[in-house]
Amino acid sequence: DLFQVMEDDSALELAEFSKIRERKRKRLEISLSNLDRDMREAVVNACQESVRDFKERNRMAYKEGEDTEEEAEPFLVGDDTNRQMTYTIEATTKTHFKRLAKFIRLLDYMILDSRRILIVNTFTRLQEALAGTKTKMEGGSMITAPLFLVKALIDEEEIMFEPESEDFKDTITEHLDKGKSLVYKTEKLID
Repeated sequence: DLFQVMEDDSALELAEFSKIRERKRKRLEISLSNLDRDMREAVVNACQESVRDFKERNRMAYKEGEDTEEEAEPFLVGDDTNRQMTYTIEATTKTHFKRLAKFIRLLDYMILDSRRILIVNTFTRLQEALAGTKTKMEGGSMITAPLFLVKALIDEEEIMFEPESEDFKDTITEHLDKGKSLVYKTEKLID
């Protein structure tokens, strides 16, 4: 879960909230790093397999200097010389690589879009959590539990709240920004 306000049903102080968020952010960073690595590996393998299949279909050596095992068939009807048509082969190969590049760019956009959706869903859940209060069942009845602990300090001249609203806002904003930058911290598959 990218964002969960509380680990259990108890209210949190701002410092506790920050500690929990840091632990979760570290776990998320590891998970996203592993996911990025696995996606890159899958894309590389898929592209290599595509090139291998393409070259087999077009009777080309997979690597430079590698000969195909079978006797090459004529490229043109009635051509008995069995000579390679290098211009056509290069043009066909270039077209295939362009298609692969477009496919990889599409994957990049899909990955970025899924990460954008992840962030939007996180912000929405946070907004819902902060707008309402958490309710839980206790002894068969619903009770309302606060999300965060706020202390009120009464002085002879004024009432002060701890944490102050600016500190609270800054802490929440900081954690959201860190989470957003973590989710978007990914390299494109292709430039």
